[in-house]
Formats: sequence, C-alpha cells, structure tokens
Amino acid sequence: MGTYVLPQVRVFQEFARTPNDVTQSLNAFLIGPSYQLMRYADKSERASCTYADYKTGEALPLQWAAGYTGSKPDTSWYGVTVAGAYVDIGGGSKTGTCKDKSPTGTSAAGYGTKFEFTSSKAIDSADDPAFGVTVRVGDFLVYTDGSEIKATKIRSITSVATASGADIVYKAEVVVTDLVPVVAAGTASLKFARHFDAIDIVEASLTPTASGVTVAAHANADIGASSVCEVIFGRAYLNQRNLRVDHSDGVYSVASDADIFQELGAYDSPDSPLAYGLHIMRLNSVGSVRYIAVESDDSAGYAKALDRASVTTDVYAFCPLTEDKSIIDMIVADCNRLSTPEEKSWRISFFSLPTSKVVDVTPQRSGVPEKCKVDSSKHLTCYNAGGTATSTVAKFTETVRVGDTVKVQTGTTTFVETKVKSIESNTSLTLEDSVSGASSTACTFWILHELGYSEYVDAIAATSENFKDRRAYNVFPNSLRASDGRYVSGMYGAAAVCALACSVQPQQPITNVEIKGFTDLPDVYSKFSRDELNRIAAGGTLILMQDKRGGAVYVRHQISTAYSDGDLNETELSLVKNLDSVSYYFANRFAPYHGRYNVSDDLITELRGIIEDGLAHLETTTETNKLIGPQVLAEGTEIRALYRDPDEKDRVYANVALNLPAPFNNFDLHLQVI
Repeated sequence: MGTYVLPQVRVFQEFARTPNDVTQSLNAFLIGPSYQLMRYADKSERASCTYADYKTGEALPLQWAAGYTGSKPDTSWYGVTVAGAYVDIGGGSKTGTCKDKSPTGTSAAGYGTKFEFTSSKAIDSADDPAFGVTVRVGDFLVYTDGSEIKATKIRSITSVATASGADIVYKAEVVVTDLVPVVAAGTASLKFARHFDAIDIVEASLTPTASGVTVAAHANADIGASSVCEVIFGRAYLNQRNLRVDHSDGVYSVASDADIFQELGAYDSPDSPLAYGLHIMRLNSVGSVRYIAVESDDSAGYAKALDRASVTTDVYAFCPLTEDKSIIDMIVADCNRLSTPEEKSWRISFFSLPTSKVVDVTPQRSGVPEKCKVDSSKHLTCYNAGGTATSTVAKFTETVRVGDTVKVQTGTTTFVETKVKSIESNTSLTLEDSVSGASSTACTFWILHELGYSEYVDAIAATSENFKDRRAYNVFPNSLRASDGRYVSGMYGAAAVCALACSVQPQQPITNVEIKGFTDLPDVYSKFSRDELNRIAAGGTLILMQDKRGGAVYVRHQISTAYSDGDLNETELSLVKNLDSVSYYFANRFAPYHGRYNVSDDLITELRGIIEDGLAHLETTTETNKLIGPQVLAEGTEIRALYRDPDEKDRVYANVALNLPAPFNNFDLHLQVI
C-alpha cells in the first residue's frame, strides 16, 4: 500500500553556506587644494575680510587676513571691493560757480545748492569729453568740507545753450540737496560722482606684497560701458583666499552639500577647488565621497596626499584637481604601483589634461635646446648647444612650417619675435624680419608652431594615447559651462565622471549615462564633427557629449587611455572596475586565512569552498539589476586549478577562469522586407 500524503503546506528551514563579506565599495576620491574664501560679496565671509577707508590721493595698504589656524594667503589671488563707493564720472575737479548763495564781500565764504558749469554740450544728454561719463539726476557732487570728503545728491540738471559769437556755449545749472561750501570768489572745486553700493578696483590699481595688497593713490574701477573711472572714497575690503591644511592629514568623507559647507566652507566657486569639486561629485553620486586636501598646490603637496591615502583601501577612483601633467603622471603611476598582487589596493584615476594649440618645435639634444645665429640676410642657422658646430639634430624640413613663430634672445632681457618666411634646409631658415644682436652662434631661440585644426584633433588624441593605461581616464572637453553659468576646467568634468563611476554597481557601464552639474559643452556639439570626435576617442579619450545647446550632458563612451590597444578588457571602464571589485572581494575573503593555518588537504578543501561560495555570490542576479546582470557570468567561470605548490611548501596555487559581463555596446538589427 502506498504512503498516504495529506494535502498540506510544509515549511522547511534550511541553512546554506553564504559568504561572510559583501562586495567592497569602490569609492570616489578627490585630491586638491582647499581654500578659505574671504569675499566681500558673501555676507558670511565679509567679516573675515581686512578693510579700511579709502580716499583718493592716498595709497592704502591692506594686510592679509590670518584666516584659519595654519592657513596661508594665496598671494596670486586677490581683489579689492569698495563699499559705498563714490566714483569720479567727471574726469577730475570742475569749477562750479555758485548761483544761489554767493559769498558776501571780497573775503567771505558761503554755502550754496545751485551751481553753474560751462560745458561743450548738455551734460545730461550725452557724454561730454570735458565731463567724462554722462551726468544724470541722482548722481552726486563730491566736495571737501574742511578735512572731510562729502557728497551731495544732484536733484536737477538744466542745460541752457547760448550763442557766443559763432560758437554755442552750454551752461549747465546743477541743483543739489545739501549746502556746499564756496570760496570768496563764489566758486567751488567739485567732482561729479556716481555712487555704488560696491564696486571692484581694477587689477592695475592693486599691488600685491608679502604682507598684503596696496591700493593705488588714484585707483580706478570699471563702471561698465567701457568706462574706467577713479574711485574718490569709500570703504575698501580685501578679497583673498587662504590655503587650508586642516584636512590634509588623512582621508575624509562627505555625504551632502551641508557636510561640504560644514567641513570646507563655501562650495559655490572653483576658487575653492576641493569644496567645489566635491559639490560636483555629490551631484553625480548616491553615496558619500572621499577627499583629502593638499598642504601645497604643487607636486610635493600631492605626493604627501598620495602617501597618506596609500594606507587605506577605502579609496578607489582618484581625481586630482590639477592640470599639471607631472602631478597627473605621478597619480597614474601611484595607482599602478598599488594595483599589484602584493599591495592589493586596486585603483584607477580620472583627470582632464589640456592639449596646447601651440607646440615648441625648437631642436633639442637630450632635453637641452640647440642654439642659433641670425645673419644680416635674415638667415637663421641652427648650432649645437655650445655654439661650436652646426646642429646635427635639427630637422627643420620635418618639424617647422612657414609662418611659425621664431623668438630670438638678443640680450639678457631683450627678445625679437618674427615669423618663418621659408625653410632652406634641416638647419637653416629665412626669417621675415631682421634680427640684430644675434650674430653669435650661441643665441637662445624658440620655434613655436600653432597647430592646424586637423593637427589639433590628432594632438588631443595623442595626449590620451601617451598614457595607454587601463587605470587612466582622460576626460574631454577641457572647458565646461557649469549650472551657475560660468565656464570651469575639465577637471570638474573628470570629478563628475569619477563620482558617477563609483555610484553604480561595479559591472554597470556608464556609456550614455547623464552627467549632472553642466549645461553647455560647445566644443563637442559645434566645434568638432562626429568624425573628429571619433578620432579624439580613438586615442583613448573619454568624451563628455552634448548633442545640442541645452541638451543633456552624458558620457559618450566609457573608455580608458588604453583604447588603442584594442583589448576590450582594458578599454571598458566597467570591465576594469568589475575585475578590481572581484579582486577586492576575494582578497577580503581570504585575508583571515594566510599566516594562521598550515597547508593541508583540509585547508585546500576550505579554500575551494570559499572560491565556490564567492563565485556563486558574484553570479547572483538580483531583481534590481536584471538588465545589468551579475558581476560574474556562470557560463565559462570555473576553478581550473587549486593545489600546493610543489616547489614552495608554504604556497597554494589557484587559477580561476572568470567570465565577466561585457557592456552592451553594439546591436545589429536586420529588418528584411519580404
């Protein structure tokens, strides 16, 4: 008789061996200078600005503000804003004849509110060379009352034209609000001025020093409409920034703009690169981003930051806020140094390295430029660095073009600049102009070639191809218009891509994924054609694309600088990142075992179980990533070998074949009409 089974629901509790660790996060990491901004325009920063009252005719020294403890003023970044400024729009002092309260007697002085000026034309209707900028009701007359400079508002202007022989003379009657002192002759020395709540002094009127900035005795301000006028008086505030070092001692993280403001201050301007870059990163990230400040904005500062970051695996995608190639080279090299089986700190780097449109084609021997001589016939001959013999390395026929710029040093501080008229040989050129003082065979010179359009496209591609590294991503274009309307360096585009790449799953491609924080990339939709962009990309350039003005900004193709090698595994960011993630995963899984146990069959069985469990975990597709797929594809993935090393008793060897998912880049759809 068969066993009877009662219809029922049965619930079984089963325990499967599961991995102890989850996949390690691959975190975006920003490195750059952090500045404390002290700007008059920002009310929260204004109290930190140095200020003093300015009066025309007297130079005003403003001292650098101390800022945060340990911070140092950036003596190359400064400006002065004058608050409550009165700016001379009349081109200097004018004599006004008092019409309503002239002095009584020959020596007495008095006060008046109505003054008459002689002008070449009506000063309230058009610019007058005698008065400067057009004067209008609401402007001011500035006068001296004892030792004080004062201003009174103009209430009305009446211009009357009278004939004076064959000429017309304009009499401008100006009525002001306050009583203005006049001398015994019934006149006053006055200036027409315009009031500004705040206006910036032009750079030419400022002199930086070790201790601060000095405002010139007759400082000018740009009041618009191509008018630069002298500031008469007002309160001057020194705008400056100080390099902060309080976040240079280790790796920090922020998860919101509020965090950025709390830790680093204002993030609204690239004048504070680290804070601004973190803001751009946050726009493209779903989690926290890591950062470290540099102690100095140079190679030494970045080297220290890299050293401090090398002790942690909590950072993965590095983005330096610099366009200095030597620093970028250093960071790429450091990423490769740590991405080894021994270090187990796999890393990648994002940057935006500009390509110059002008290249130096001066002949060199082992990095030392050759010399030249220019005779009276405008012939330039290239000599060796010692000036003792004709150069053997110059290749003018290959490297120089007619029209290239030639600059010859004719004295300690004197130079002559001209153009190449013709190329005679590999060592001889004819110049367009004579160059006196260059008859010696040891004259220093430079030849500068401005790249043609096609040459420039190839040069951009070559900038990326020179890295040829799967851990290096050169982001183009080098100038982007941010959401606030200003154009910023391409390094902030690199920061955005860096954050985006780390905010998605390791195996997820970011080609055609939108980048936030930028609104206009004219270089890619109006300057270069599709074919030219393809040539730039072929060198291994990761291009941020915008199809038209106002359109979405997105990643054109997630390629590394190793693209020209043609290996998909080294070209596609998602494949590089995914393999690094898998490497971190197994490194963490096996970390508790080495050095603590002996090599045995039981240990090898345990290791096999860990690999199998790990692969099963990585081959799992969740409901949220079905179209993305798992990190590892089951088909083709297998343990090919796992055994004790026959020569080294303390070593176990394992070989695992991984089938990583490739990005869905191409789709061929054939539509056949029957």
